[in-house]
Amino acid sequence: MPLDLDPPIEKLTALVNDILALPEETRGEAERVLRLYAGVVTALNFHDVQGCAIGVHPDDECGFAQSVLTFSTVSASGVNATLALADLAVAAAQEPDKDAASGASVRHGLPRCRDSQHCRAG
Repeated sequence: MPLDLDPPIEKLTALVNDILALPEETRGEAERVLRLYAGVVTALNFHDVQGCAIGVHPDDECGFAQSVLTFSTVSASGVNATLALADLAVAAAQEPDKDAASGASVRHGLPRCRDSQHCRAG
């Protein structure tokens, strides 16, 4: 499912109106989901994410696992794309908790991955 990182204000207004029209017993959960969506979009935009897709997949324990695929814009030095990518890969391998673009240490609130394709919620 693609995640809209720049939703039009009309779409957000309609979504809020739809939530306000829900029965009171379900409105609270819908509001929490909307706040989660707003927080995720804000965090992704802060990290210059250009595109994002979120997947939900069955896991080995009859539950589900999540996967997240993002494409970000990062600054790179030089004009050789291969060398710039290699430089970013080396920097990421040496300090995996550091943001390559800013040099700042980052910890994301997203689930930790069990492997490269599936992430557990929680």
